Order: sequence, then C-alpha cells, then structure tokens
Amino acid sequence: MQLSKWEYFADFVVYPILAAALLAAAVVEGSTVTPVIAAFAAGLASWTLVEYVIHRYVFHHAPIAADMHGRHHDDPAGYVGSPIWASLGSFALAFLLLRAFGPFGLAAASISGLMVGYLGYATIHHAIHHWTIDDRSWLYEARRRHLSHHYRATERNFGVSTGFWDRVFGTLADGRSARLRPRG
Repeated sequence: MQLSKWEYFADFVVYPILAAALLAAAVVEGSTVTPVIAAFAAGLASWTLVEYVIHRYVFHHAPIAADMHGRHHDDPAGYVGSPIWASLGSFALAFLLLRAFGPFGLAAASISGLMVGYLGYATIHHAIHHWTIDDRSWLYEARRRHLSHHYRATERNFGVSTGFWDRVFGTLADGRSARLRPRG
C-alpha cells in the first residue's frame, strides 16, 4: 500500500513509545523483574521467526497482504508498506492471545519484546532500501540477501533481519549475484 511519508515513518515514533509503556506497565502491575525480563527477551528472540513466517506466508500468499507486498516489490525504494493499523491490530491480537494464557505483566513484556524486534526489522529493511551501506558491514550482506529476494528469487530469502530461518527451512538463496544499487 502506498503510504505518505508520515505513515511510512509512524512505526519509528509509535512503537518505541508503546514498547516502553508496555514494559513499564508490566513492572508497575507488580510482576517481578526477572520474569518480565525473561518474557521481554522471549518476545524479542521470537521476532525473527515471526518475521520469516509473516513474510513467507502472509506477504506472499494471503490475498490482501500479498497485493500490498507486491507493490513493495514493484517499488522497493518507495513509501510502500503495511499501514500502522495493521501491525497495531496484529500486536493487539497477539497480546490478547498471550493474556488469555498468562498474567498481564508477562503478556505486556512479551509484546514489548516483539515490538522492539519489529523496530529492528523495520530499521534494517529501511536501511537496505534507502541507505548507502559500506560493503564491509553485516548490513551489506543483509542487503545482498534481501535484494536477491526482490530481483532473483522471490520465493527465497524471506528473512530480512537474519538469514537464520531461511537456512533452517531451506529457503536461503545465495545473494552474491544480486545487483546492488547505491542509495544516496
């Protein structure tokens, strides 16, 4: 979906505030610190798998999401993406599911960790398409992998933050021959 510049960058404003508020709420609610830290870490650690699953199955196969994501493939450097209401709704649903099975504080801390993971992904994805990246940086390899997904192997390289899950699930394609266009 084509987004305005404000809509495109809204995640970078909204999610740090929400993640901090949820983490604070988990502590204020009375949960002890160690389980809150563990729940946050679990949410953060699970983000890369969530990212892989969403990209592979939702963005490439679910009708409405695949259409929106297809626009990103058509215009990788444009302000094209999922609107914030879609990600907020997904995080809210995940929170409600976690809350159904556990205490508020642990659900809030887990979602806070997922949000921080999502912010990391959003930053990496933006950098891949918009920043000039030194070819000695780990980000350069992420760019190679992701641009291979865009231009050579659309059914491979679904991980943006990491290629780990692509290795695990056999969808990793060598990104070495992907054409890298400098961003300025």
